[in-house]
Amino acid sequence: MHTKRSVLYWSLFVLVVLLFIYQQSNSDVSKEADRSGGVSVTMEILIPDIVKKYIRNRNDIEVKRTFELAKQKSTGADFIEQFVAAHKELNIGKRLVSYLSYAEIEELDRNSTDAEVFEFLMKEKEFSISRIKSILEGRINRFGIVRPVVKINERNNRIYIKLPGIHDEAEVVKMLLSSANLQFFETFEYKEIQSAWMQAKALSLSPEVEISDLENDILEVDLNDSIDKHGKRIPDSLRVTKYSDSQVPLSNQSMDEIQGLDFITSQYGNHVFVKLTDRKMVDHILKQRKDIGAIFPNNLKFMWGAKTEMHFQTLEIGYILYAIKVPLEGRAKVGSKDLKGASVRYDFKNGSATVNVKLTQEGDAKWSKMTARNVDKVIALTMDEVVYSAPNVMGAIRGGQTEFSGSFTMDEAKDLVWLLNSGILPVSCQIISIKKL
Repeated sequence: MHTKRSVLYWSLFVLVVLLFIYQQSNSDVSKEADRSGGVSVTMEILIPDIVKKYIRNRNDIEVKRTFELAKQKSTGADFIEQFVAAHKELNIGKRLVSYLSYAEIEELDRNSTDAEVFEFLMKEKEFSISRIKSILEGRINRFGIVRPVVKINERNNRIYIKLPGIHDEAEVVKMLLSSANLQFFETFEYKEIQSAWMQAKALSLSPEVEISDLENDILEVDLNDSIDKHGKRIPDSLRVTKYSDSQVPLSNQSMDEIQGLDFITSQYGNHVFVKLTDRKMVDHILKQRKDIGAIFPNNLKFMWGAKTEMHFQTLEIGYILYAIKVPLEGRAKVGSKDLKGASVRYDFKNGSATVNVKLTQEGDAKWSKMTARNVDKVIALTMDEVVYSAPNVMGAIRGGQTEFSGSFTMDEAKDLVWLLNSGILPVSCQIISIKKL
């Protein structure tokens, strides 16, 4: 009996000790979290943008009046409720659905009642808020933040976030609000930039030349050099500087020591191949040397492929360098604003993963024009100035969606899809305040 009682006492003692250690451990973690600091962020979900997404003509006078009245009355109230009420007050006799792009909305048609429109918009609000929370949590988790908190108050459309251990407010803003900058660009074929590329090769064998010195040595350009193969005049902004090899100042170093573009790049179809070890040098030559940058057309920008490739002839590992055509306004014709979403598809026949991109109605119209204009040419899918896929266009692509392959593994395709989807908040948000924890 005495032995059993002793065992019981010892068991209780061990249990108490373990509980004490557990509490101390949690206390230490909490104290450490307190010591590490962090920030708390308050964000606001811009509910009016949910409605704007579905308005057919935002410049319509009646729509503008309805929005203004709804904003005036929605202080402390639900904007969607006030929007429907304002419509009834200002637009007697008209159905609310007549102002929406109902052809794109499965749940609605031209005969839908205002009550049905209200129900649809409220469901979109609920879905958007849930999606925003999921996207923000995903972004935060990828930064490896320990014990973050993300809470949403649907009554005031506010998001309350706590980020322990984070001190850089600029980093917080970037994490929460930045979007993956998806862009679709046309590309230069090698033959279009061959002359400029050969000149860049020659100039790269010498120390950098001052632009003013280079301009003094420019040869007079023959009239035929300003005419393209179709007999049309080439705009001055797209013409390249011409000079003779004798006018390129040579270095005292040997060619092997200088390692110009001719030694560290090779033509790869319509693009350029660069070995892993030479990428940094090529970056310096093309992006840091102003004299070489001045040789190429003003609308050309070099971008690297997202992953390494094996050269089909030499079997060397390296990167593809793409010559991207950037529109004069600096923005791609088709981009993130034209994207509805992305998903992964797996081809069981060849064991490869592809990324399926779904476009908005406006995006589909622009994409079909771009692809029709670039049949038998390459269009680059880029994100943050990295080329993720560069397919050859077989014909005009219509239908609101398109598929990209880039020798993706399933994990790579999933990562790309996550980036695309996480870059697209279903409705805009703004940061109201950032405070230290």
